[in-house]
Order: sequence, then structure tokens, then C-alpha cells
Amino acid sequence: MHRWSADLNLDSSIPRVEYQRGEDETLREYVTRVAASISFAFLLDPDDVVDQPDFALETKLIVLPEGLVSRTSASGRFTLSRDQKRIETTATDHLLVYFIESGVAEVTPTRSSRPLQRGDILLLDLNRPGKLLQHEIRNIRIIMPRSALTGDIDEQDLHGCVIPAAHPLAGVMSDCAARLIDDAPRMMQRHGSATLRALFELLSTALADRVEISSAELPMKTRIDVLINNNLERAELTPAWIADRLGISRATLYRTIQYNGGGVKDLIIDRRRLRAWPMLTDPDGGSFAEIARHSGFASRAKLAQSFAKLLGKSLEEIRFSDPDTRAKMHVTVSDMLLGNWENRIGKR
Repeated sequence: MHRWSADLNLDSSIPRVEYQRGEDETLREYVTRVAASISFAFLLDPDDVVDQPDFALETKLIVLPEGLVSRTSASGRFTLSRDQKRIETTATDHLLVYFIESGVAEVTPTRSSRPLQRGDILLLDLNRPGKLLQHEIRNIRIIMPRSALTGDIDEQDLHGCVIPAAHPLAGVMSDCAARLIDDAPRMMQRHGSATLRALFELLSTALADRVEISSAELPMKTRIDVLINNNLERAELTPAWIADRLGISRATLYRTIQYNGGGVKDLIIDRRRLRAWPMLTDPDGGSFAEIARHSGFASRAKLAQSFAKLLGKSLEEIRFSDPDTRAKMHVTVSDMLLGNWENRIGKR
């Protein structure tokens, strides 16, 4: 898939993206391609690795409405860095959760003076500068919105926070993340979403033990994102409602959020569709009226109208479609999901 500079696999419910070096691809060409795919978050300089003759790197990524989950294996050393200029250019304001499965990593700035090793879990705020040096690493990374954290943890300064391997919940979270990435090809999207939400609940609990109470200065894009995600079920969630709650003008709101050629209203509709989709395709997913209520559509009719516009199908046709029709609809919804994340993480 050109937008992600990698191979896209849609043969299962959860979209998967894979990065592997091609047979005719030089190491510099491959690392340059990988660097382009992560440039929304980090700088990866090909010059830092091309002189390492045995350097190799592979990444597998799964895409869920709640987060991007990837596993990277690399031999050799490489550094990911994020400076203030990149922050201002990409406007990416999500959190990166970093699970170390093997190898050693060092983060700057650090809240711990020791290198990070197997079993440690690191959080980085992508609205803050920093560097991550990795050596012979195997890791799982999750890019997530702050709003996925529970309680008031999403308002705290989390940059550089480490949950050590010795923490009682560290092993549970690491195992959960590993099983999610391994089992994704045979999961329904609702399975992956439920797993990721459970992981975020555990993460919030563990962070409550580690975080010093220090409120973070959140950028406006993050505040808007948190407000939308926390109020998606409310039928009154509109651009005017958001602007009023944040004390900003609608002009400021529209300048801050630009979504796939549309605006805030389009963003809200797509996120509601993504919330409704796993329930719509599940025979046991509840009544259509209940799905409409849980996903923020004002009525069953509004839910039906929205999906008819997207897929050209009624709600009954979506739920009880044959495998071929379901596969075609899945491609359309996956493309919407990927586009939603491209907007959230600053891919252009």
C-alpha cells in the first residue's frame, strides 16, 4: 500500500501491514522506505545503519480503531529521534507504548538512569522531543490516543515514564500485547478491540502507581481528540458543541482538525461508523437500535442512512451478507480505518 510504504493484507478482519526488505532492494532503499513510513513520529537516518553489514529490520503492524500495534525485530543498532521541528511539522500528539521483548534500549530524556531491558514498558509522548537508542531489539509498540487511558491519567505528564518488568502487571500486559499481535490474523475486529481496551485498562492501573501528579500541557488537537472519543455516544456531539466545551471558536476548531478533505463532522461520523461496524457484523451484536445508541447515532434510521451512504447496503444486508459481499465491505471499512489513523498520526 503506497500510503504506508508497505504490503497491506486484508484477508482477515483486522488489517495488517508488513515491512520486509525486497529481494532487489538495497539496505539503504529499504531503510529509507521504512523511515518514510514512521516519519510522522520519528526520524530514522539510513546513514546510521547502512554501514552495519548484518543490519536487518522487520515490522508487522495491525490496525484497530483504538490503536496501532506493531512488532519490530532488528539486528544491529539504530536510533529513533523526535525533535521540536518534527513535532511542529507533523502535529502528532498520541502516546507510544513500548514493550521490550529482548535487547536493550536507552531513552533520552529519561526518568530512570538504567537502560531498559526485557519486560520493561516505556511510554513516550509524541508531543515531546526525545531519542530512543535500540540494540539487538525485539519490541511491540502501540500508538494510542490519550483518551484511551482511564481516570485522570490522560491528563498527566507521561513522557519517559517506565513500568519496570518487576511491576505486578508488567508481565500480564506484555503477554497480552504479544498475543494480540500473534493472534490478530484469526481474530474478528471486535476481538482485537476488546483486547486492546483491556490492555489500556491495565496500563492505566499500572501508571497510577508510577506517575507523579503533574498535569501535562495538552495541545489543542489532543484536547479535541480526547473530547470526541470520550463523548462519541452523545448524539449532541457536533462541531458547535465541541467548540463551546473547549472555549474556542468554530473557525479555530476547523483550522485544527482537517480530515480527509472534510472536517470535524466527517471525522465524528467515521469514528461512529468504526465503533458500530464490529457490532453490525456480529450476529450477536445486539439490536440495530442499541448499536445506534452505543455509537452515537441519533436513531436506527440515522445509523442505516450513514452505512447506506458508505456501503450501499441496508443494516440487514450488512449483518447477514455472504462471504464475498462481506469481503468487499471489509475493504471499504478498512480503508476508512486506515485513513482515520493517517489523519490522527499526521500522515499526509
